[in-house]
Amino acid sequence: MKIGVTGLPGSGKTAFSKFLSKDRILLISGDKEGKKILEDNKKEIFDLLGLKLKNDYLLVLRNAIKNSREILEVYNKWMYKHIIGIIKNKIQNEENVIVDAALIFEWDIERIFDKVIYIKTENFEKRFKRISKGKNADRELYLILESYQLKGYEKEMKSDIIINNENSIEDLKENAYELYEKLFNNHYSSD
Repeated sequence: MKIGVTGLPGSGKTAFSKFLSKDRILLISGDKEGKKILEDNKKEIFDLLGLKLKNDYLLVLRNAIKNSREILEVYNKWMYKHIIGIIKNKIQNEENVIVDAALIFEWDIERIFDKVIYIKTENFEKRFKRISKGKNADRELYLILESYQLKGYEKEMKSDIIINNENSIEDLKENAYELYEKLFNNHYSSD
């Protein structure tokens, strides 16, 4: 079964995806794939955006995105062209796979999945607290990035399964394990 897990930044989609995989199902992270693509193609991307490539290129890119919606749009279009093919190639021969990606609907790839799961956490402050835990997160940047996503209710309407993540990490884990049994119990024995 091919599963897509989506949600707004800080909703818990990555934690849920890890729990759902139970270290048995291949898990592909849209964020990790995007970071790898950026690392491998930073010169081309920076040339396209008209930015000077420096050692602290991530900081340069963050600041450029915060200061120019046009730069974010050009960057997103470039990334979209590249990441979609990589994800499709990685999952095409997999019987069971989970893809953790915020932009499943925005990329128009929901049809490649048997099920799309939306992780719902409506409160931005709660989500931002999760994002910023243990790191210096940039509120302004996250608000800009979130503004380019569908609204939560739109993702919810398009999804096959909704997981409410307003409670504890233990509740999220329990929800993932219960769903694992429903989705994958034909292939793997339960713990």
